[in-house]
Amino acid sequence: VTWGGQVGAGIFVAVGLASSVMTSSDGSYWTARSSAQVSDWQSVTWGGKPGSELFVAVGTSGGVMTSPDGRTWTAQTAAAKTWLAVTWGRPTYPKFVAVGVGCVMTSYDGVAWASRTPGSSSLTAKWQSVTWGGPAGREVFVAVAYNSIPGVMSSSDGIDWENHNPTSSEHWSSVVWG
Repeated sequence: VTWGGQVGAGIFVAVGLASSVMTSSDGSYWTARSSAQVSDWQSVTWGGKPGSELFVAVGTSGGVMTSPDGRTWTAQTAAAKTWLAVTWGRPTYPKFVAVGVGCVMTSYDGVAWASRTPGSSSLTAKWQSVTWGGPAGREVFVAVAYNSIPGVMSSSDGIDWENHNPTSSEHWSSVVWG
């Protein structure tokens, strides 16, 4: 679930299995929406360059869909991989980054996607979650894996990734910056 939308028209958007999409203006009352394509949607985010922001959702069947308002969705073309998480990062390297099973992809606009290579020993990792954040001027994308050592990778630009070994080999499921 994420919050986004143009100023004065913000909504929550949730995605899920069996092509599920729902929206809510207050988090209490939800409306089902039509998905742009069949997929088990795993993650949704809001982002984009000012004036071109949109919601981006990724799914396990290689699906990517976008929406300017959370209500009407458009299917996009991306690598046929199992995508598990997506985030938007800015201001240094503004782009969407999606991660999945042994894969990473980036997009400047949510529409055109480029495949990237995760860290060298991360090609079979189930990258479960990705976020962007950090101290001003030193922001990075960080992804965590469910079933891998290394279980963490980071990138300053979303393109070149470095592996990190956490002090514990737990099954990581989520990461966020705040």
